[in-house]
Amino acid sequence: MKQIIKKYLFMSILCVSVLYGCSSKEETQCQENVEAFLTAYQAQDKACGKFLSGNYEEVSVEFEGFQAVLAESIKFEIESSEIDKDSNVINVVITNVDFGKVFEGMASSDDFQSNITEDIIIELEKRLQAEDAPVREFEVAIKLDKEQKIEMTSELSNALLGGYTQYIYELTEGGAQ
Repeated sequence: MKQIIKKYLFMSILCVSVLYGCSSKEETQCQENVEAFLTAYQAQDKACGKFLSGNYEEVSVEFEGFQAVLAESIKFEIESSEIDKDSNVINVVITNVDFGKVFEGMASSDDFQSNITEDIIIELEKRLQAEDAPVREFEVAIKLDKEQKIEMTSELSNALLGGYTQYIYELTEGGAQ
């Protein structure tokens, strides 16, 4: 009887170890893919689309204007992982320049109305690059598909653009009321 119990216990431990080992490898791979994507994005590597799910592998990501400035500014830290049979999520804190605060500060300046569009864009980029530009943390749940490719969600896009998406949404929603 003791032998049967020992064998059962040994097999149970072995099964749990094997299953844990598989999920641990998957978790490591998911974290590495997220880190590689964010590092490539920060470096403005045009091939960073290869980390994204969908038809982005062949797409060359162009970094222009304030997107390039904000890409360069990001910092990130992987907080935790949730790996299971249905989905993989890597929770990341992305720190970036706060687009909304920078733009509001610029819009409230006295000479904003008298500037032409090109001057406004140049001034915006300059303020986004300033060392004292306000920053903001974005807690992002980065989802990965079964091939461990990153799903570009509005939440991730918003963080990569310093809150631009959220700012425009709130601006249009507030103006529509």
